[in-house]
Amino acid sequence: MLIPALLAVIYLSYVVTGAAALDFGSFSTLSGIKSLFNQENAVLVGWIHYLAFDLVAGCWMLRDGQQRTINHFLLIPCLLFCFMLGPTGLLLYLVIRFFRKPDA
Repeated sequence: MLIPALLAVIYLSYVVTGAAALDFGSFSTLSGIKSLFNQENAVLVGWIHYLAFDLVAGCWMLRDGQQRTINHFLLIPCLLFCFMLGPTGLLLYLVIRFFRKPDA
């Protein structure tokens, strides 16, 4: 969890220093979100946000899969999808977890 924590510190530093000024009212509409991403460094801040959360989700899937003795080869696609397509990897893991048979 060290890397997600470091990413969170970087993210917070951008938000606090105003590198990506936030108008919290903008979060309520799609056009507001689009306007946030037109600001300087906003895409970088958004990317850091996604990286941190995807890493946390991936760490959870790996640890949970190990505790449930899910075959590691089934976890690999979940982790790849989680890194590239976030929620898709999580959904794939949850489906495998639901239908899995524990390793002997």
